[in-house]
Amino acid sequence: MNKWLNRLLVGGTSILASLLLVTSCSSPIPAGTDATEEASAASSHSSESPTPSTSAVEPLSLPSGPVSIAPVPAVEPVSSKAEPALPVTFKDVTGGTHEITDTSRVLALDIYGTFVETIIALGEQDKLVGRTSSNTQPEIADLPMVTVGGHQLNAEAILNLQPTLVIADKTLGPPEVLTQLADAGIPVVYLDAKRTLATMPTMIQDLSDIMGVADRGEELSEEISQRLEQVTEQIKARSAETQKQPAAAFLYIRGSGSVFFIFGKDSGADDLITSLGLKDVASEKGITDYKPATAEALAELAPDVLIVMSSGLESGGGIEELLKRPGVAQTPAGKNKRIIDLPDGQSLSFGPSYPDMVEKIIQEAFTADSGK
Repeated sequence: MNKWLNRLLVGGTSILASLLLVTSCSSPIPAGTDATEEASAASSHSSESPTPSTSAVEPLSLPSGPVSIAPVPAVEPVSSKAEPALPVTFKDVTGGTHEITDTSRVLALDIYGTFVETIIALGEQDKLVGRTSSNTQPEIADLPMVTVGGHQLNAEAILNLQPTLVIADKTLGPPEVLTQLADAGIPVVYLDAKRTLATMPTMIQDLSDIMGVADRGEELSEEISQRLEQVTEQIKARSAETQKQPAAAFLYIRGSGSVFFIFGKDSGADDLITSLGLKDVASEKGITDYKPATAEALAELAPDVLIVMSSGLESGGGIEELLKRPGVAQTPAGKNKRIIDLPDGQSLSFGPSYPDMVEKIIQEAFTADSGK
């Protein structure tokens, strides 16, 4: 764990969960999401990392039009097949101590979908008995849904599944449902709701400890660390060949109304943008967390590229409706329709698939002829 954290100079807090909870009733978007903080994975690696051997490195190229990024496949489960070691004692983020004796029927509940993705990567998929609207992985498509109206927990549906363990982070509600489960004698373990590059290793280890497969957590964390380092070095090499670093801004959209924000430092979008080797203009202009995406704010940022979530873009009427919002069409990104939409569950959730998603965005949106 320490080795990974030493490689990545990052930190931050999550603000996206609260936005999703506020808007889920009026716009039931079936998408998981998350949040993070400032810092550049691209600048945090030391010279011990190998430099790509390719003799002709392609520079980053701006897309010539809109680009829609499809979800990346789930990462392969770790190779370790060691049997779970139970019982385990775990102290959760609330300070409560839990003696976990049974992980045969698990529900992992977070608005980002990261817990389920990680449990699958740990090789414990067969323990999952239900899913939320944020869990769109094809591997678990047949599992019963325990959320309604977007991201609202359904107590009856959960109790009917007779879970032996519930893992949550309070980003799904109402909170009374989780209290009801605990009162029914079901262990409810709470983890941190933050989603950043810095918190990713801790989340993986916490989940592996809870499931009794701590050794698999160490293996998964190291695999992701190596994969992220590999992708980062490739992007650094391409960025070095780029004459002007493209400026990007992340817009959060829900519906056609006032839920329209620019994400800045400590929002999660800053980690993503800097991981891609792009200039995070919102953070540079002093935006922390998020602020309304007014025409004046967009004009000041003048981004070359806009990044959005796919279902958020759809909920607002698509690209043409986005361009009708005040100030959008006047930005360099708007004038050229350089709008990249990402799958909600993999855009800012910082799960095991994060390095693959970063690489896919670069390959499909920032290579020659992308967007055509």
